[in-house]
Amino acid sequence: MERRDRFKDNRKRNPRGSPKDSPKDSPRPAYRLPPRRHRDRGRRVRGHVRPNVAAASPMRPATVNRTAASFPAARAAASSSVAASATSGARLPSRRRPADHEPRGFPALLKLIVFDVDGTLVDSQHLIVEAQRRAFSEHGLPVPPRKEALSVVGLSLPDAFRRLVGESGPIESLSHSYRKAFQALRIDPDYEEPLFPGMADLVARLHRRDDIQLGIATGKSRRGVDHLVDKHGWERWFATIQTADDAPSKPDPAMLLQAMTETGAEPSMTVMIGDTTYDMMMARSAGVAAIGVGWGYHAPGALFGAGAVTVVESAASLSDLFSGPLDEAQPGPMTERLATP
Repeated sequence: MERRDRFKDNRKRNPRGSPKDSPKDSPRPAYRLPPRRHRDRGRRVRGHVRPNVAAASPMRPATVNRTAASFPAARAAASSSVAASATSGARLPSRRRPADHEPRGFPALLKLIVFDVDGTLVDSQHLIVEAQRRAFSEHGLPVPPRKEALSVVGLSLPDAFRRLVGESGPIESLSHSYRKAFQALRIDPDYEEPLFPGMADLVARLHRRDDIQLGIATGKSRRGVDHLVDKHGWERWFATIQTADDAPSKPDPAMLLQAMTETGAEPSMTVMIGDTTYDMMMARSAGVAAIGVGWGYHAPGALFGAGAVTVVESAASLSDLFSGPLDEAQPGPMTERLATP
């Protein structure tokens, strides 16, 4: 009776039992060895890995523990395989990460730079909004808010008014009224089309370079572009000028395709600079790198979403991409300048 009572007390103190407290005839052993086939698998033997030879066969090779790669022999074998791949011409993954300031998709060599006009070179927002107001008022239609009026800048007039009034609206009549109002405002001294700060200097410096050609792709009419060129003395500065009279409206890539054909430039050597998503989408459709400007009519986030490789906030930043600071023109491969912090 005394022995049985002591056993009950031990069970209460240690219900699961242990080799020290449990009797030899306990039905619940405290520890059980795993099967032998698991104990020998992948065992290390004095600094190397012992393969599971028993499991090897012509159809199933012997397995080796993953830690083999940490030993000198495994590292030497890996190095020899990399060297063999390099010798055979196989392409190895690069470990280089582009710098944070380096635009992805930027051409290494540049031959043609194409500029948008309204919102990129020229600040014409006051004329555009007022001309739209007069055109809508003439037709007895509600005048669109300023933000909505500027959202269609870059499109040809028919496409712009189609977005503002729909397919059933008086698109042709509105376009005619807009042209008439815009021409009247152009000679009004209260309404001007000034160039954005720094753009005149940038265009002049790029024009003096022999390794780069300049172009224009705009939703303006040919008459409007001719007026701009005459006003700023840009005759013969642009090797190609594409307008709404020459090609379908943006974002159709026809303007850029025609510009590259006229100048002999490849898409990989061409850059489009604009302020709207239509410019970015046109460039992407033509296989051309797109640069957005942050002083125009569409937000930088929208420009990135439409395919811009970078968005600049000033003419000086734009100049740094092409030729260094405004007072220091540096022709040469663009990747060398972009790699400099």
